[in-house]
Amino acid sequence: MAPDCHLTGTVAAYARSVPPSRLDPERLKKAALRTLSRCTHLLEDLRVGLSRTLRRASEGEFRLAVRPSDHDRLVDRLDELVVRLSFTLLLAAFVVGFSIIVALQPGNRALNILAVVVLVAAIGATAWRMITLLFRARRRH
Repeated sequence: MAPDCHLTGTVAAYARSVPPSRLDPERLKKAALRTLSRCTHLLEDLRVGLSRTLRRASEGEFRLAVRPSDHDRLVDRLDELVVRLSFTLLLAAFVVGFSIIVALQPGNRALNILAVVVLVAAIGATAWRMITLLFRARRRH
């Protein structure tokens, strides 16, 4: 700790600023009992739910129902993410593929030109798709 830090003085100042009613032993006791009661109910509900789940699983019947709210927005964002990821992977595949082709055929000028044209077309298509996705996302929000 820093030598100029006086922990006792700081704590004492805070203790004086807290209203005495908040530190009343009876109030603290009630709060502790309320918290203990809530924890007991939580553990009981957990035990019952877990027993029910395990019994159904052992019988071969296990259903899980998910009812998301506002799932349209989530689905749209997930769709956007998947499309962006697929185009990114497609672009990466073009880059790697044409790099290999060009590296294997250094003397074939026509193949090198074709590789560059297809690579530029792939980059352009990917950029166009990403831009349209961005504009579509901005229009929704």
